[in-house]
Amino acid sequence: MSAFPVLNIRKLFFAFSGGSIFFLVAANIIFAFLPVIQYFSYESAVINSVLITFLSGLSCFKRSEKEDNSKPQIRPLLIDFALFILIPPIIYLITSLFHADCSYLSGIKYYLLFTLPAPIIGSAIAATVKLTGINIQKTIFTILFVVLLFSWVVDFYFHPQFYFFNAILTYYPGVIYDEFIPVTGEIVLYKSVIIVVSLLILLVELLTKKSDYKKRLYFGFGIIVVLPVLSIFISQEAGIVTPKEKLTEHFKDGIITKHFLILSEELMTPSERVYYAHLHETYYEELLSFYEVKPVRHLQSVIFSSSATKKKYLGIENADAAKPWLGQAYTTRSNIEKSLKHELAHLFTSEFGWSIFKIAGSFNPALIEGAATAADGFIGGYSIDQFAAAVFESKYKTDVSGLFSGFNFFSINPSLAYLVSGSFSKFLIEREGIAKFKDYYFENDFQAVYNKEQELFVKSYKLKLKEIKDRPDAKVLNFYFDSKPLVQKSCPRYFAEKMDEASGFYGAGNYTEALKIYDQFAFREGSFVPFASKIYCLMLLGKDKLALEAIKDYEMGDLSYSRKTNLKLLKYSVLGNSGDTITSQVIYNELEKSGTPEFVITRLRFNKTLISNGLGPFVYSVQSGTKRIEMLKTIPDYRKKPEVLEAIVDIYAESFSRFDELKELNSYIEFLPASAKLRLCLLFIKTFKPDEARLILESIVEKELHYAQEISKYRILRAVFAI
Repeated sequence: MSAFPVLNIRKLFFAFSGGSIFFLVAANIIFAFLPVIQYFSYESAVINSVLITFLSGLSCFKRSEKEDNSKPQIRPLLIDFALFILIPPIIYLITSLFHADCSYLSGIKYYLLFTLPAPIIGSAIAATVKLTGINIQKTIFTILFVVLLFSWVVDFYFHPQFYFFNAILTYYPGVIYDEFIPVTGEIVLYKSVIIVVSLLILLVELLTKKSDYKKRLYFGFGIIVVLPVLSIFISQEAGIVTPKEKLTEHFKDGIITKHFLILSEELMTPSERVYYAHLHETYYEELLSFYEVKPVRHLQSVIFSSSATKKKYLGIENADAAKPWLGQAYTTRSNIEKSLKHELAHLFTSEFGWSIFKIAGSFNPALIEGAATAADGFIGGYSIDQFAAAVFESKYKTDVSGLFSGFNFFSINPSLAYLVSGSFSKFLIEREGIAKFKDYYFENDFQAVYNKEQELFVKSYKLKLKEIKDRPDAKVLNFYFDSKPLVQKSCPRYFAEKMDEASGFYGAGNYTEALKIYDQFAFREGSFVPFASKIYCLMLLGKDKLALEAIKDYEMGDLSYSRKTNLKLLKYSVLGNSGDTITSQVIYNELEKSGTPEFVITRLRFNKTLISNGLGPFVYSVQSGTKRIEMLKTIPDYRKKPEVLEAIVDIYAESFSRFDELKELNSYIEFLPASAKLRLCLLFIKTFKPDEARLILESIVEKELHYAQEISKYRILRAVFAI
């Protein structure tokens, strides 16, 4: 009797696709130890959708083999599907106990939409194969599954978009730098259509079971041929794909230069057209000289009006991008000076790129981005070699060889990865020549191209960096490299979702609800934003004492230099806003005399000006641009205060508004810092004030510009105006 239950369990296990169940359990246990996918969220839903779709299709064939008129296999098949669907959430429910800062419930929406329909889709693929009547059904099923799984490559390759929809994967949003992935009505509608089509295929297979072989064959091959053709036409009409012509059909302006077709979502002013044309052609000549290669086709530069519209049409929001094989670069109007040369560099590297995608061999991200960053030459405004010299004398020094191996590029802070890969690539080009680097870019085999161990070059590279004396202060590095990469973050999708929700409340003036969310994540490792936002909410709600208590608690933590500095700046504003001028002055003196980075000092002085003139920095921060300018103009002698004038310029520049301070332009020329003058010059260009732009440009002294990238921009503008 004691053996009876054991025998039944074994029988039950093997009866209901035991091998598949074991595989699914083992896979999800392994997932619990992998970056990002260890959380019950978007990634886990997608990967389980793939596995369950495939296993469900195989189960259909297994049950068909056992099926006869006396023993229908519908019930066992449904039990298989139920077990497939239940296993991942049960395992993730257990592992979620080890992730106290994550939300299991947050992942349910992804699982229900992405994974729950997987058995239906897998069964539909299997049913299609059964209709054909081919003998090697499992082989054909596997081929169809793989083709369907990677069908997104067609959209990604031929169209500008970076996002894609897929019957098995459901949806991919674009690049990894956009961490929030909302479940939109568009995604729900797409998945619903896929489910309906799958059910119709299953119904056809069921109704034609007793039909003759030819009839079923016609249905089977009809589905295989007709559905893809229909999906191509329907996808374009439904906005699932963004063809080239649809991408720019609403664009209002364009320029044709010697080497570019420049398309703009918004109308450009005449001076802006001249500037953009010159900027593109200048970068073209610089890249031509750097890479010693000329693109064989006319290049396209697509300029979006904002990150929001770029996300709508391309799927990317927090990064500009390029598709080398299409010869297209994508930027935004507000970011074009910072990113255009880097994105155009990708179009040049396509001339010696690997595969149909014209990028680095084996898709090596360090080579892809390193080659572009080397040509661009800047990170955060600094020269990449200056920045790298400081990095390798700090705690941020990086394993260069490891960075260029596999996909390790994504395992460190993104800015640090771009910097080191770009600086080392530049070193290789300067030392061994561009020809060898092109071979390395194509083959992704350092030893084969350079005939030496990579570490020998790394040692020489580090020695060269030591010779660079003009470098950023080590304290500055912390502000750039303090954040973690996606693969090291805890519950990144959930955190991004909650921050988006809190931001919505904050923007609507509902500080109480925003505070609840920010308070939940205030002490989260890896980000200062939730805590700072919590303090802002408390101050806007008039809870100054609670804000100071929270700051006191936060000060007890093990804080990096950037967080300590930002915390002091925040504490100064809270104390000053609360009327404690003595303590706030002590903090002010500490920051001003401790070698604090200049950009922090600028913010500190601006906040002091607001507080000393009765303008609370917290109330000021939530006002509209127009209201903020009105508040700043109430400050006595504001025309002689550089920090106030710079703030006014930045407000106008953020919205590309027409500058209304022309009567006071002499004050701006006299008191504005050089970098702010440069921004004002660009604003005049973009709002068609060429005479004023020239006047501002002529007043800038190059040696007063602090960043190498600003100097480069300044020289280009001088060329535009022939100064």
